[in-house]
Amino acid sequence: MPSTAWKHLSRLYCLSVSDLLGSAKESARGMRRAEDPRGGVRRELSFTYVQIFCHVLHVAAMLPEDGTAEALLVLSLEVLSQYEVLYEADESLGSSLRKANERHFLESIAENVTNKEVRTMLLQKLRKL
Repeated sequence: MPSTAWKHLSRLYCLSVSDLLGSAKESARGMRRAEDPRGGVRRELSFTYVQIFCHVLHVAAMLPEDGTAEALLVLSLEVLSQYEVLYEADESLGSSLRKANERHFLESIAENVTNKEVRTMLLQKLRKL
C-alpha cells in the first residue's frame, strides 16, 4: 500500500482507540472508592490500559517505518497518561507489588520500540510511576 493509505489507516485506528480510551476515562471518572471497595473496577481499568498500550505498540511495529506510526506512538503516550492517573490513585492492599509488576511489564514492552526518541519518552514516563 502507498504511504498515504498507511497513514489513513493509522489515523482511523487511532480514532477508534481514542474512543475506547474516552469510555475508559469516563468509567474512571465515575468511580468512587465507596462504590468499589475491593478495587475491582480499578484493576479492570488498569488491565485495559495495559492491554491497549501493548496493542497500540504492536500495531505501530507492524507499520512501515516512514512516519506512518507516529500517531500511534503519540496515542501510546496518552494511554500511559491515563494509566498513570489510575496508578497513582490505587492504594489498595497488594497494589505495590501489582504496580511494580505492571511497570516492569510495560517497560519491557516499551524497550522494543524501534524509534529511539519515542522509546526514550515512553521509558521516562514509565520510570516516573
